[in-house]
Amino acid sequence: MLSTDHGTTAHSDLDSMNLQLLLVAREMARTSPAEAHIRFGLDANEVELLKRADIDKLRLMSSQGKASFRPMFSSRDLCLVN
Repeated sequence: MLSTDHGTTAHSDLDSMNLQLLLVAREMARTSPAEAHIRFGLDANEVELLKRADIDKLRLMSSQGKASFRPMFSSRDLCLVN
């Protein structure tokens, strides 16, 4: 569950979310590169790089304090939520 606190807690929440997404994306890149391309919007080079990324690289990438992936929804999608 994400915290509603700002500052370091939000930073930590984003880092954790990023790492989880990167781990899922890496596993998908390793097992189903075409699916990783479609689901995460990665090009062939990014899929190859992600396949080879070790946990230390993923932790470094995830610790930037901002979302690593852009949400892929539109304002129309948000209007459907009540």
